[in-house]
Amino acid sequence: MGTKSEKLTNLINRNFFFSEFSYSNTLVEHIDETEIELADLIVAIGDVLIIYQLKERSLAHSKNESTEKKWYYNKVLKKAKKQINGTIEYLNTHKSIDLKNNRLDEIEINVKNFHQIFKIIIFDPSKELEEEIRKNKGLNSSESGFIHLITVADYNLICQLLHTPTEILEYFWFREENALKAQTVSESALLGYYFKGDYDYPIQEVHADVLEKYYSETHKFDMRFLIDSFKENIVDGNVSNEYYSIIQEIALLNRNELSEFRKRFVLAVEKSLETSVTSPYRLASPRLNCAYVFIPFPYGEDGDIRIPLENFTRANKYDLKLKKSIGLLVKREIESEFFQLHWCFMEHEWRYDDLLDDHLQRNNPFRNTRTKLVNKY
Repeated sequence: MGTKSEKLTNLINRNFFFSEFSYSNTLVEHIDETEIELADLIVAIGDVLIIYQLKERSLAHSKNESTEKKWYYNKVLKKAKKQINGTIEYLNTHKSIDLKNNRLDEIEINVKNFHQIFKIIIFDPSKELEEEIRKNKGLNSSESGFIHLITVADYNLICQLLHTPTEILEYFWFREENALKAQTVSESALLGYYFKGDYDYPIQEVHADVLEKYYSETHKFDMRFLIDSFKENIVDGNVSNEYYSIIQEIALLNRNELSEFRKRFVLAVEKSLETSVTSPYRLASPRLNCAYVFIPFPYGEDGDIRIPLENFTRANKYDLKLKKSIGLLVKREIESEFFQLHWCFMEHEWRYDDLLDDHLQRNNPFRNTRTKLVNKY
């Protein structure tokens, strides 16, 4: 059946919360030098932290509606809430904590960097727990603020409909803002209300009917197959830092932005089979303040890939006037079916550069850009 953390990790990772951002082992040292567990699972991505507690009901102890209410009050509303309050108290008294993520890399988590902290209790009740209690979307704590309450079944539903970290984070925020007026409707109704976007009207069960068309084909935007190539193919800089920076900027794209990312990646792969020079493909996300450039390396050409990769990554960042830039160079190995994927990441505030500006004015290597509004769903 698996431990709580294993089950919870499997749930979270279904949402593209990659192992790089998930922490199942949350043991930290207490002031008395003993170890305490911060949470069942922590997710840290960008400027957002998510604290999870999971409560399971043993079927052997499930008897009737009365015993289930008692379990819910004691384990979910009381114990899990107390544990989350303890986590927040610990974070408030520590500037940073060192944890190993689910890839077993030790990461320093700087608490002050988080602008949003979501607190979530996922609970797995027996069938005896009445429906009205299951519909409760959250509770307020004087110590830690709003805490989400979600059944395992409802979290699975969220997983089926929302597939990227950005989508999950936006829904948690929306759910928190609408928790009071959603206390008497199902999670399906609240999700339907979220997708429909017509917030001038009250939430009703009929909103659940719109969900069918949002079960998306994930292959259109699933980029997880690229993850394994990152560490081995990052050019220059601190490999660990660049690796996490690159993954984060891709993970925070919404599904339609990821679809555009995938299209350009496929084009770069296809063009790397040709001997002629192809202009790079580009993408920009003003929301993330990040530029992306996809460079097909001419087939059969020799030379150091470092120079074109760094130059295109830097020039794209400058041309689009953004703070961050990711470069991906695709090179087909000679007489082989394999492709080399080389990555580069840059981050610094945009500033005028007369030499680079003059070069781009005289010999701009990029295609003409156009602004396209990409809907979230």
